[in-house]
Parts: sequence; C-alpha cells; structure tokens
Amino acid sequence: MKGLPVKTTNLTFRINEKTILDNINLNVNSGEFICILGPSGAGKTTLLNALSNRVHYGDLEGDIYYGGQKLSKNVESTFAFVTQEDIMLPSLTPRETLEYSGRFLMPRETTKDERDDRVSEILRMLRLNKCADTLIGGFGKKRGISGGERKRVNIGMSLVKDPQILFVDEPTSGLDSGTAVTVISVLKSLSQQGLTILCTIHQPRKQIFDMFDRLILLSSGKLVYYGPTQRSEEYFQQYGLQCPKGENIADWLIDLIEVKNVKQHKFLKNFKKHKKKKKPQEGSMLKTEDQDQIIRNKGKSKKKKRNTRKKKRNHHKRKKNSKEKKSKSKSKTKTNKKSQSKGAHHKKKTNKKNKHNSTNSEASEASEASETSSTTEDSSTTEMTESISDHDKELDILKLTETSEESDFDFEANTTGRGVHPNSKNKKQKKKKGKKQRKIQTDSVGTHKFLDFLVSQYKKSSFCQRYAKSDGDKTYEISKPVKTATEFSKLKALISRGFKTTIRERSKIIRVVQSVIVALFVGFVYFDVSSTQDGIRDRMGLLFFALISNTMLSLISVLFVLPKEKIIFLKESQDRAYSTKSFYLSKVIVDTPFEVLSPILFTLVLYWTTGLKNNADTFFIFMLCVVIAGNIGSSLGFFLSAGSRSPETALSLAPATFIPILMFAGFVVDLESIPSAISWIQYLDPISFGLGALVKNEFSDLEFSCLDKEIIQGICPLTKGDDILKYYNYEDVSLFWNIFFMALFVPILRFLGYLALKLSRKREIGR
Repeated sequence: MKGLPVKTTNLTFRINEKTILDNINLNVNSGEFICILGPSGAGKTTLLNALSNRVHYGDLEGDIYYGGQKLSKNVESTFAFVTQEDIMLPSLTPRETLEYSGRFLMPRETTKDERDDRVSEILRMLRLNKCADTLIGGFGKKRGISGGERKRVNIGMSLVKDPQILFVDEPTSGLDSGTAVTVISVLKSLSQQGLTILCTIHQPRKQIFDMFDRLILLSSGKLVYYGPTQRSEEYFQQYGLQCPKGENIADWLIDLIEVKNVKQHKFLKNFKKHKKKKKPQEGSMLKTEDQDQIIRNKGKSKKKKRNTRKKKRNHHKRKKNSKEKKSKSKSKTKTNKKSQSKGAHHKKKTNKKNKHNSTNSEASEASEASETSSTTEDSSTTEMTESISDHDKELDILKLTETSEESDFDFEANTTGRGVHPNSKNKKQKKKKGKKQRKIQTDSVGTHKFLDFLVSQYKKSSFCQRYAKSDGDKTYEISKPVKTATEFSKLKALISRGFKTTIRERSKIIRVVQSVIVALFVGFVYFDVSSTQDGIRDRMGLLFFALISNTMLSLISVLFVLPKEKIIFLKESQDRAYSTKSFYLSKVIVDTPFEVLSPILFTLVLYWTTGLKNNADTFFIFMLCVVIAGNIGSSLGFFLSAGSRSPETALSLAPATFIPILMFAGFVVDLESIPSAISWIQYLDPISFGLGALVKNEFSDLEFSCLDKEIIQGICPLTKGDDILKYYNYEDVSLFWNIFFMALFVPILRFLGYLALKLSRKREIGR
C-alpha cells in the first residue's frame, strides 16, 4: 500500500451562513494515522466528509490537495470511506461480502483466482479467518459474528479496491473497550504498511489514543491543535493547563475545549494562576537549554516585584494611619479612662507599624533599581518574553488581568469583566451573587473567549507553522481510475447476491406460504359457492377478494424487505459500486419469479375448492389476472419504498394509496353512484380493470337458479350470466383490453419506482 498526503488551506464550510468549519489548515503526510477528536458538534464528521468529497450541500471554501493535486475523478478513485454504521447484508458471510465487493470494485481484468486471493489477504490482515464463513447476522436475524468483527468486515469492504487514502468515521462507536482496541490496532497496522488513514473518534481510551500519529483537535469547527498525539499534553502545559494525574488525556482534552462544560471555570482559573506565575511549565515548547536560565531570571524579577507591591501596600497603610491620627487629635469628644488606655495602646501599635513600613520603603528603593536591571536580562530571552506578552494580550481579551494590584479579584465571578471591588460594603453579598451567576457567565462569555484564546495561540505557535502550513509538497503521480466490471457483469453479481439473500432470509418463501394459507382460508369461507341468487353476490365477492388479497400480500412483503436493501444500495452507490439501473433491475428480476409463483399456488388452491366455472380457459384467465394483481402490489411497494426516507414512512403511505384502490374497484361502491367530479379515478385503479375482466370471464354463459324464497312474484330475477353482466354494468367490458390495461400498470409503477429510487439517491448522496 502506498498512501497519498492530504493538505488543506483555509478550509471553511458554511450552511445558511452558519460556519461549521472555520479556516482549517492541515498537512497530513503519506502513511500517517490521524485522529480527529472533539466534542459532539465540533465538526469532526463534516471535516471527514469534506476531505472525502461527500459534502453535497452548503458552501465549501478553501483548497484541498491530495498528493499535490486538486480533487478530480482520478484522485477520488483513490479514496475509500468506512461509515460509522456497519451496513451489510446479514445473510452473507464475511468472505461472500468481500467477494461481491470485489466483483463491483476491482479492475475489470481481474480474474476470479486473483479476486479470491485478494479477499483471502484482506481476511488475514483484518484477522477474520476464524469467522470468514459465518453468517454476519443482525437486523433482527439470528446472531452471527461479533460487533468488532462486523466493523472489520466493514473496513475490509473498503480495502478491496486497494485505496491510497482511507477515511474512517467513528470506528469504535458501540464497541466495548477490548474490541475497540483490536479495531484500532488493525487500522494502525494498515497505516504502518503505507496507507494514509484519517479517523474521527469520540472519547478513546489512552491505549487507543496513543496509537495515533497525529491529533486534529476541533471545537465549534475551529482548529485548536494539530500536531503529534504524544506532544498534545506538553503543548497545553505551556499555558498552565495540566492534565490531572491518572485522568485520560483524551477525555481531558474534550472537557478542555467543550464550550458548555461545567468544568470550564476550573480551566479558566488555571489561566489566572499561570498569568501570575508567568513562567513556562515543564512541557513548554521552548528549547530546553534556555528554560533553566529563563526560569532563574524570572524568579529573581518576580521576588523583586513582590517587594515592590509590599512597599506600596505599606505606604498606603501608613498614609491612612497618619490621617486617622490627625483626626483623633482634633476631636473634642470626651472619653473615659478605658477608652484612653485603648487609644494609647492603638497608638503604640500604629507607631510600630509605621516604623516597620519606613524600613521596608527604604529597602524597596533598592529593589526598584535591581528590578530595572532584571528587565535587561529578560530581553535577552526573546522567545519567552514574546510568549508571555502574547499571553498577556490574550488574557486582557479574556478579562483575566487584575483591575488593580491590591484588589481581591474573584476570577470565577469575573469571567464577564464585572469585578468585586475590595472597598465595597456589600462584598460578601456580591460574592454570593457572583457564585450563583458563575455558571451562566462562564457559559455565555468566558468559555467562548477561552476557546478563541486557544485557537489564536495555536495559530501563532510553531506547531501551526510546522504541521499545518507546510508548503512545497511533493506532487504525486496518480494513475487514471481503473475500469471496474461492466454493468452487465455487475447485474449478474447483483442477481446472484439477490437470490442468495432472498433464499437465506426466507422472506419470499414466507410470501409463498402466506398465499397458500390465505387461499385455504378463503376457500373454506366460499367453499363450493352456489349458483343461486345469493351465490351471485358471493361469487363477485370471491373474485374481488382474490385480486385484493394478492395485491396486499405482495405490497406488504416488499415494504418490509426493500428498505433494508435500499440502505445497502445507498452505501454502495457512494462507493460507485454499481448504477441505480443495475440495482433496480436486479431487484425486479429476483422479485418477479416469487410474485408469479405465489399467485399460481393461490389459484390452484382456491379455484377448485370454491366451485368456480369448470372451464380451462376461464381457469387460466383467472390465474393470469391474479398474477398481474400480485405484481401490481409488488410494483406499488417498490414505488413507495424507493421514494420514502424510512420504512416507517413507506408503511404509513401504504394505506393512503390502498384505500382508494378498494373504493374505486367497483365492488364496495357502485361506480355509477360516484359523483362525476371524482369518477375518473376509477380509470387509475388497476383492480377496477381486473375485477371487470374476472366478472366477464366468470359470468359469461353461466346459468343461475332460484330457491323458493328467492322467487319474486313467481319469477326468478336473474337466471342468465349475460343478464347479471347487464345488471351490474359489465356487459360492454372487453376481456382483452381490461387485462391489457391492468397489466400496463405493472411497467408504469416499476418505472415510477426506478425514478423514485434515482431521486432518492440524488437526495441522499448528491449524485
């Protein structure tokens, strides 16, 4: 395997003026294993989709280079994408799943032996040999392989085409810790063989986190860090952000950058402490030979600054005490002896303090001189000084600087810049109020500025210059995309897979059994229907029910099966495995034999038990109409399933379409009594044409008799079949044309189903 490098320049993605990705600059080397980490909503999957050309909405700005070249068909042919959901057919084995993927994606000239060798190699690489011939299972079926094995099969389906860049979305979601480690170790081994892998992940354990070469840390679509995974903790230490001992570094990073995290104020508090210390932590990005000297110099200057602040405080206190002394001497109020003794004691104590402050003021003058000399020492350490000054500027933006040297600054209550003045009379009350509002203030202002600070510091850092803004990339030669198998070969593979899954899942076998059971039930209800006047209506009800039951059974069987395969179709269409036409045609070819067999069995059971006209021509015409009715139901099911986003939507639409079919068929409601404004709907009802054909077929030349109770004024009302056709307005029905128009609905609905599937594919994947 030989991977391609990936580089982005100012990559920005917006939807309706909302920025999802904000100015992302990356430089991924060939063969690297990249982790995209961040809290929910950070833009991880969006970034992965943007890099893999799977974003077909919104506004994408900036440039993406793959091996030094911009996106093209040649470049895109080197991609492979592993979805978060393990979408595959449960009735196939891992070996069969990979074999069919090979038939769709491998070069046209690949022989069967070469394809089998490639599949065996992938099974070995992904450690799937033990379960290679076990049914995958799932989707309500019998349990098959484990979740980790399913994930590796999902990865294997993408490796069949031998990609150069592999995009993996959340490979550890839904897996236990041990299985997740196995999956990531497999991906790590693939990257060590040269494959470039970019992988989104959510809260990995430390063992998994350490397997990645580099880390992309995102928050609110902004790049907070991009660099070596092992140096991420060291990078944040230089800003006073230390991962607590024993805590998972990945969890800590997510807590650090999550905008509305309850722990955020603790991180912000560390910034204030770091600002006061103004020295790099052990993990500073400065050169190690300069660190000791810088810390020594800053330690000296810090001590002198403390002396200066102490001198100022003593000066203010001395000045205040002298004013109090003068005011007391001028006072003419009388005091008792006890108050005089207290005043004397206080005066003595004040004098001691003043004397002590005067000595400190003399010593502080020397400290000011030495402080100025220390600044010259600091100027020699330019890198550290620039870092601290940059921090101070950002901290000013964050409102983290102290309002005065002598104020008791409550940081947690001042993330919005509203401080508690030390001379306030209601200091305690304001502090309590600040504590109550702390969460709101931190979420609304402080955390956003905190995130902006981290983003701005990263852009200024050497990491950004080194890992994100590297130019002069080598241009790789990318060969033209290989020609995969012909559409006819893919159609054969789809038909083979379709029959195999249908037989194993037994959905169509159940459909056949249902037809026999329903035919037996109806046969018992209408057993040996009579030829009396009461039998006329029963016979018409039997014909109507024969059509409706087959239509409904076929419709329901498709609605429960096709949506699951539609998910497979959309996934494989993203990988350009085959065309919509090939998939849809294969489904029709696989579905049709079962939709012919089921009505035939239904007719064989029903016809002879109910005592319908004993005539060969009448029997086969009845069978033909029932077969067409079954295929109409199947075609309608394809149309509804293909155009719906989910199985639930398709099921909810089924009654809305089927009830008008019942109403306008001509049995439930007399068509002559329907208002003329909506009577035209009967010509859009295929069952209306079918019922007319069956009534004409059954009642022609048929004779009926009357029971004594059915004779009216000594006359039997309807004794001839032609009279019955005339009475129910079927005398002008053409048997041929009714069957023709009924059958015409099958290709029309099939074509509408194809258009619906094509539009659904374009809506879901953009092509």
